[in-house]
Order: sequence, then structure tokens, then C-alpha cells
Amino acid sequence: MERYPVKGPLTSFAMLVFSILILLISPLIVPGSGEEAEETRAEYADPEITLYFFQEVFYTTAEPDVVLSVEVTGTIICDLPEMAPDSLNCYVDVFFESHSWTPSESIHYFFNSENRETQFNCFYTPSRPVVPAGEIINISVRAFWNYPASRQSGEAKPSYSSIEVTSYGRVLLEPYVLDDPSRLVIDEKLEGRLEVKNRGNDDDIITLEVVSAPPNVEVVLEEERLVLDFWEVRFVNITILQKGGDPQEGEIVLRASCTKPGSINSRGMTVGIESKEKTGEERSGQIIMISIPIIGGIILTAIIVIVMKKFEKKRS
Repeated sequence: MERYPVKGPLTSFAMLVFSILILLISPLIVPGSGEEAEETRAEYADPEITLYFFQEVFYTTAEPDVVLSVEVTGTIICDLPEMAPDSLNCYVDVFFESHSWTPSESIHYFFNSENRETQFNCFYTPSRPVVPAGEIINISVRAFWNYPASRQSGEAKPSYSSIEVTSYGRVLLEPYVLDDPSRLVIDEKLEGRLEVKNRGNDDDIITLEVVSAPPNVEVVLEEERLVLDFWEVRFVNITILQKGGDPQEGEIVLRASCTKPGSINSRGMTVGIESKEKTGEERSGQIIMISIPIIGGIILTAIIVIVMKKFEKKRS
């Protein structure tokens, strides 16, 4: 018959001793527990990351075709724990934010005990072609760090700044209604209109002036000083008069200037002028038209005088 071992007091005691040994040596086998684990976590304490912009406010005109984007700059400092080994590396991802303008993509940085500080820059693109003066865009920078060796990660305290849009001037001047310049003759005038456009990003005062004109040509502007709102358009009457003298071909140059500072402060407009005297046929026609009634009157008067004289002779 087959026999099975019987658990006696000695066997139970042996199993108890084995269990106690397992409990005693387990802290030595499992990493990251006990006092040694606490010392390891102290070596990998969170880094101290500081972010700040170089300016509290960044100023720009955001002028179309001139300022395509606005650059903002700052500094990032990453201080590792004092007890950290030289081999400890910290990776930091920097993100830029805005409630309306579009920032450039995030930037990835690498820090260690020898490299703890660097500068950052970001480009913000305006949300629309023309941004009114005085608009303020709030911006921020955030950083997320991680230790690849220990798989620790966290977020740094963000930093804040703003972009403020300043004024710039831009004015456009275009002929809107103007008679054919080739029909300008002595003592006659051309009448038309100019279209004046405020294309700056703020209210502005526009000054119109005649820079040059051919001899004996007078140019009269209905208004020379205009107060225009942001992107307002105004029409101004213009009169061109040839005042005697020898008719000459030439150009009229007008200029519109704005008072707001900027890269574009004025616009010129050139109007071709071809002056003509009245032709000899036109002058002869006028003389003939005037002479016919005079000659007719003289003939009629002579006939009346002759008839009256003949009548008086018969009576006598």
C-alpha cells in the first residue's frame, strides 16, 4: 500500500521559518521600496523651471505686406536638483498660446547640469489683414518637463505677456470721375472727383495738395484737409482750368499725406493734360454768326431810309 507523508510539528515549524525569511529579504529584492527607494526619489526631485518674456508688452503696427508676423522673445531656465547625478537629463517642451493670433509651433529643449538656460522665440501671425490700432492680444508660454531615466514628468508655471497694435498711416488717392483731359481749352474747365481712401489702422487726418501743374493751368480742390475714420472713403471735387497763355501739354501731380506715422505716408497721382486752343474754323464760325444780324440790320435800315425819301418827294 502507498503511504503519504504526514505533516508533523517539525514540518509546520519549517514552513513558518521559510515564510519569515521571505518577508525579511523581500525589501532587498523588490526595487523602489524601503529607505533606499526614498533616497532614490530624493535624487530625482522635480526641476525648478522658470519662464519669462523679455517684455511685458510687445508693440507692433501689424501693417499688411510689411509686418507678416510678430516675434516675441524670452528665457527658459531649468535648475536640476542639487543631489542629481551629472547623467540626469531633463527634456522640456515649450508651447505658446493666444486667444486670437496664431503662434508658431512648440519648441523642444534639452537640459542637464552643464546646460541650464536658453532663450526662446515665437512668431505670432495676425488673425486678419488689418488690425485696428489699440487692440491688445494676450499671449502665454507653457512648459512641460520629463526625466527619461525615471519617467517622471510635470508642468512648469506659465508666463504671460501681450502684444499691442500701434497706429500706422496709409492713404490711397485715385481719380474717380474726370472729363477727358484732351478737351481742356482756354478759359474752359474740367470737373471731376478724387477718391481718397484711409487705409491705415486708425482715424487719420489727410492733407491734399497740388505738387505741380503745367503753366497757365489752375487746379482747385474742393477740400484740402480731410478727417477720415478707420478705413473711410471720401470723394473730393476737383476743377482744372486753362487760363490763357500758350497751351502746353503736361501733367498734374497731386499728393495725399497722412499724419499717422508709418512706412507709407503719401500717395501721388498724375493726370495727363493736353491743352488745345480753339481752332480757326471755330473762331470764324463765331465771327460769322455775329456778323449776319449786324449786316441785315444795316440793309434794312438803308431800305427804310430810301423808301421814306421817295415818299417825301412825291408829297412835295
